[in-house]
Amino acid sequence: MTKDRIEDQLMPITCAKCGRQVEKPIKWIRRNSSLQCEGCESDIDLESEEFIFRLIRFKFTISTPTPSEPLTNRLTLPLATF
Repeated sequence: MTKDRIEDQLMPITCAKCGRQVEKPIKWIRRNSSLQCEGCESDIDLESEEFIFRLIRFKFTISTPTPSEPLTNRLTLPLATF
């Protein structure tokens, strides 16, 4: 996945106080330092260590290709001849 496509991906953001969830593009998150919850109006710190760790983990998850089939189906081992 290209960098531009990664930046356009929506990341879920959950309010720690009320549990309301909203999705924002990664590029929006990177440009903003906080988000006001639409449910309880509390501020969500987008620059906290915990949130930055979640952002990095999310970007890694969406940029890592997943196999289209199980690994066991892709392995072909030669038959031993005795």
